[in-house]
Amino acid sequence: MRYPTGHRQRSRDRIIEAAASLFRSRGISNTGIDAVMASVGLTAGGFYAHFKSKQDLIGEVVRKAFAEGEGRLTCNEEDDRAWLETVLRRYMSRSHRDHPDEGCPMTTLLTELPHVHDVVQPIVVEQVSSYAELLEKRLAKGASNARQRALAIIALMVGAVALARVLRGSKLSDEILMAARTVGVSLADR
Repeated sequence: MRYPTGHRQRSRDRIIEAAASLFRSRGISNTGIDAVMASVGLTAGGFYAHFKSKQDLIGEVVRKAFAEGEGRLTCNEEDDRAWLETVLRRYMSRSHRDHPDEGCPMTTLLTELPHVHDVVQPIVVEQVSSYAELLEKRLAKGASNARQRALAIIALMVGAVALARVLRGSKLSDEILMAARTVGVSLADR
């Protein structure tokens, strides 16, 4: 049977999209190829026409998730402090906390990514380095410790959302998000 032009790529994109959602909501280790393929109406046997292995798929999912998450790190604020406040408010938000299937892969897959280290680490290093450079440029100009502050802000962002998810439904969850935003902004002034 002959398929229309672009069918293979559309199928691949659907598989990546489904896996991204399933990995974030269920976890990588709790999601098999059968489940991913069934969620897009395909058989597990067809998986290998698109990917060499589950690790190959995981790499694609992480790359896609970071690309989608870049929207949380961009805004049109000219003022550096206002820009940082907006970025922190978007990232460390109830919405991001409550929708792990749509959020940053670091906050949902943090404990699982070391198990697929060889595939994922280069992607994570590239993305975290890129985010650090962006933050570093927007922090107080000329500060000697801007790189350290940028890295601390990234760690604060990821950790706060991950912890807030564990505590979701409690007052403490919201308090953690608010406290982390406040501390993150204060790091811009040092």
